[in-house]
Amino acid sequence: MAAITYASVKWRQRAFLALTTQVWVLPCLIALVALPDNASAWSKYAAVTALLAYPSPHPLHVGWASANSNSVRTRAVSAALYNSLVQVCHHTLLHWSY
Repeated sequence: MAAITYASVKWRQRAFLALTTQVWVLPCLIALVALPDNASAWSKYAAVTALLAYPSPHPLHVGWASANSNSVRTRAVSAALYNSLVQVCHHTLLHWSY
């Protein structure tokens, strides 16, 4: 998280660095789909571990929303909305996965 945030400040590029998560996840998902049903549990474990170890762009998104807010009022609203949407999406994905 810190490396992505530092790189976004240094290179003044947020959208491209936020895509690193997608670039990380795609090969892992392809590997999970391509694994045969009789694959060992350790290979499935390795693929899932690599999938869940993606670099989180969460601080990058929070900083981006904060930088785009002009006043304290809009910054508070954008932070509250972003936090709420992240929690709702996370809860929804967890609910659907079971």
